[in-house]
Amino acid sequence: MVYNWINSIQSRLTPAFCLLCGHAAEQDLLCHTCRESLPLAESRCQRCAVYLPAPNASLCGHCISKPPPQDAAYAAFRYRPPVRSLLQDLKYNHRLHLANWLADRFCETLSASRHPIQVDCLIPVPLHPGRQRLRGFNQATELARRISRNLKLTMEAGCLQRRRATPKQTGLDMHARKQNLRGAFDLDKSRLPERCALVDDVVTTGATSRELATLLKNNGVKHVEIWSIARADAPG
Repeated sequence: MVYNWINSIQSRLTPAFCLLCGHAAEQDLLCHTCRESLPLAESRCQRCAVYLPAPNASLCGHCISKPPPQDAAYAAFRYRPPVRSLLQDLKYNHRLHLANWLADRFCETLSASRHPIQVDCLIPVPLHPGRQRLRGFNQATELARRISRNLKLTMEAGCLQRRRATPKQTGLDMHARKQNLRGAFDLDKSRLPERCALVDDVVTTGATSRELATLLKNNGVKHVEIWSIARADAPG
């Protein structure tokens, strides 16, 4: 892919300065201080990965009262600065080398956590073909590819398709997001794994992940997890 080639060249030619503060980064994208400032999602709901203020809690109130279709979820970071700007830089400024860096950080935090790996296949959340052509890539696929290599898992990028171009979810409430996503996805049953994790860059309300997890479960997938680089905090 041309964007991969360009970003590979860029990453080799770019001086070792922190992307966030401009100080020396010692051959990394971020300096030590900025890496330490990344908002880790250390206390989170095991079912939806939303931040939990109580460090000893395992489930949020919403997942207790109305369990989601997925079996588990894991996010490396809370969707806050500076992680938010890094993800936006990846998507909208075509900084594809950030995908590998963020995926590596995801794997580091996953390894350090108590979250067991109970999947053998990663499925990136699909973009509509038209939107992917405009962007040039699917950030979820780039992240899933690197994570799958690091963890020695398979990746199945073709079993889910986005068949309907939906308006952007930004600014929509939960009900509107559900309506927006209804019937937006299709799947290839012949390529479905038994145990998988859906991979995305960020989970905000969780509407997309719930829609996809429901679709997978209804078609025979036994265990579905949601893996994301970042998870937005619950509103309020």
